[in-house]
Amino acid sequence: MLGECEIPYMNMSLPRIGRVTWTATGATALLALLLGLDPLVLQATAAAGPLVVPSAVGVPFGPPALHLTSFGELGTAYTLTEGLAALVLIAAVLLRIHRRPHTPGRTLAATWWAFALGSAAAGLLRGAATAHTAYGDASAYFTYALFGAFFGLLWGLLLGWLPALPAALAARSAPAPRPA
Repeated sequence: MLGECEIPYMNMSLPRIGRVTWTATGATALLALLLGLDPLVLQATAAAGPLVVPSAVGVPFGPPALHLTSFGELGTAYTLTEGLAALVLIAAVLLRIHRRPHTPGRTLAATWWAFALGSAAAGLLRGAATAHTAYGDASAYFTYALFGAFFGLLWGLLLGWLPALPAALAARSAPAPRPA
């Protein structure tokens, strides 16, 4: 009978996600949402024009963004790719911070580095999507993905302090973990 069958993994308990992990993940998601606001991005690129020079050759601009609507004339495929890349970034921060001790210094460094690595992974995906849009061959996929990952890492290192700072402040106010 179906009701008599025991499935061993159904009794496992999920790990608790603490305040520091929620803060780091929430700050990353908030940054992705802010980068998805078209007026904010347009004002930033107008004020700092040299930041968009790599984008002229197909390298993704900034960390991935969660767009609520299609961005300009780029369409639904671009919006979905950006959303998936932003979810990769958020998941990278969530998974990395969840496994680290929550002292303020370690949390700052771990969140910053997780944001940089997540931006690189998202840039890899975004670069491959750009090569697909440009109807590139295998070398174009490799090149666009490589440059997407490289510039994603640079953007992550440049902006990783934004989610890292609130996470470190949450670690500072969090209670000390109990020894096992």
